[in-house]
Amino acid sequence: MLSLRQVTLESVRYRWYGARRWSALLQNVSFDIAPGEMVALVGGSGEGKSLLLQCLLDLLPENLRFRGEIMLDGNRLDRHTIRQLRGNTFSYVPQGVQALNPMLNIKKHLNRACYLTGRAWDEEQMVQLLQQSDLEPAVLERFPRQLSGGMAKRILACHASLSQARYILADEITAWLDTALANQLLEHLRGLCEKGCGVLWVTHDLLLAARYADRIVALHQGHITDDIRRERLQLEEMSEPLKRQWQALPEINPLFMQTGEGGRMLSCRDLVICHGGKVLWQNLTFAISAGERVGIHAPSGTGKTTLGRVLAGWQKPTAGDVLLDGRPLPLHQYCPVQLVPQHPELTFNPWRSAGETVRDAWRSDLETMRRLYVQPEWLTRRPVQLSGGELARIAILRALDPRTRFLIADEMTAQLDPSIQKAIWAYVLEVCRSRPLGMLVISHQSALLDQICTRHLRVE
Repeated sequence: MLSLRQVTLESVRYRWYGARRWSALLQNVSFDIAPGEMVALVGGSGEGKSLLLQCLLDLLPENLRFRGEIMLDGNRLDRHTIRQLRGNTFSYVPQGVQALNPMLNIKKHLNRACYLTGRAWDEEQMVQLLQQSDLEPAVLERFPRQLSGGMAKRILACHASLSQARYILADEITAWLDTALANQLLEHLRGLCEKGCGVLWVTHDLLLAARYADRIVALHQGHITDDIRRERLQLEEMSEPLKRQWQALPEINPLFMQTGEGGRMLSCRDLVICHGGKVLWQNLTFAISAGERVGIHAPSGTGKTTLGRVLAGWQKPTAGDVLLDGRPLPLHQYCPVQLVPQHPELTFNPWRSAGETVRDAWRSDLETMRRLYVQPEWLTRRPVQLSGGELARIAILRALDPRTRFLIADEMTAQLDPSIQKAIWAYVLEVCRSRPLGMLVISHQSALLDQICTRHLRVE
């Protein structure tokens, strides 16, 4: 059994002439994970869920310190022992896809996983593993930059399952996956649990957690507020913070917003987009009017993110045109079409503070920051010092420059908990109505698209 006892995490909040002030992120967190058990760790964005996984692997950033005990089968683990257990006892699926080495193709990634566990490379077995994750064998020859976010997530999951570890620590493993693939991946993890593997799974998807996890452990303000078994998961059993998140789910509590109207138009004409030698979109023609919210729903790996990049001018199409009011997108000035990327951690300069990157676009006001739940001190930190949810909100802040007229939202709130997600969408929809602002919303959450979009583009 894997146990956490009185785990406390503190971060350096202030330094002055060598003095330090420590601020607690987690306080006296204790729970167990039994072999064969799947535990879902839920909570608001920035509550320290990912940091808790990093505690178990001794991967904490230098500005954090750890107190407490990590026990395995009744034995206390020190830092040296934890490092020795990485890869064979503990396997990790990180939140960010930048964990994949950009210089190695997928075959070499999986080959290394086999080597580290003393297994011989069996290509037939690898192909079977990929097919179980709905990936083609040709993926073995691709590099991480040639994969969509959902495909990269599935590769990381395959890498973890190859290790045959006793415990899998999975951080947002279903983020950016469509419903069918998310269910398929979690069924695979359930199969590993039946063989005795324990799984600690960080997620914001409460519906999936309620369906697949044996227990749900909720964090709020550094403490565990809930530890509920699946069969007892009812509103009356939940703490107030968890109840608010549950009631904020788009499947349960819709967003009622009116459509704005405007005269500007973003259009694409006879668009052809290829990526990695594969045709993703062919002869695509559609338009988005100001104030209109168009949702796009398609399986993982079909090129939704690439389409968003092309519409925002981040990438050139193979053929065809992207037009703003009948003219090409501006190249040497601020572009009124802004993209909120699926992976904001890949779009921030690691050597600059988040605030410097935002100020390249505009000087944000405190009211916008408040409505997006962005703390002013976050802007003084570098990207590595921010959580995925914090970076996601700063990316939205960066894109909402007053000059923006069209917003491409690529899984914009996938890394946020339901209550924050609902509040941010409510604010963004207010902006849509007041400017008016046109939007292309890319998401695997069908319920969310149904609530906020005026029409849908569905791709099979």
